Amino acid sequence: MTFWLKLVAGLFAALLGTIAAGGSRVPVTPDLFVLPVAFAARGGYPIRAMLTGLAAGLLEDSLTTPPRLLGLQAFCKILIGYLLATIESRVIIERPAAIGALLAGSAALQSALVAGLLWFLRGELVAPPLPEILLRSLSTGLLAVFLMGASRLPWPARLWGRRRARLVKEG
Repeated sequence: MTFWLKLVAGLFAALLGTIAAGGSRVPVTPDLFVLPVAFAARGGYPIRAMLTGLAAGLLEDSLTTPPRLLGLQAFCKILIGYLLATIESRVIIERPAAIGALLAGSAALQSALVAGLLWFLRGELVAPPLPEILLRSLSTGLLAVFLMGASRLPWPARLWGRRRARLVKEG
């Protein structure tokens, strides 16, 4: 699959996951929209990461009720995408735990950026409680570790091996 097709699939999965988590009334959900941004930032491509951050942020802004400021999440995701791409261009990060820690930090940074921008632009001192920020960051990091670990397993080879073993038994 090409990069852009994977990106659209990632944004769509983040959209569906966020809607499903909101419908099931999960108290603290991971930041699913940072995952496609981090995927776009791999390899150190800041323009792709920033464009992905724009799309992911606008989708996230469209889901928030009531919309405080259209583009608030998009601006924060663009900054996160640029930061992740810059880090990726300077440091090779391969371990799932390091990627999880990086994405947990970016989720916490985004919460701080949103709170700071709301305070600066509207004068609203509305920040989520610290335990909620920590749980959201932790769940985002753990989800990233899980997805990174699952993507490294040789799924096609295992499936082909099972199929080949089944054909040998039958034949």
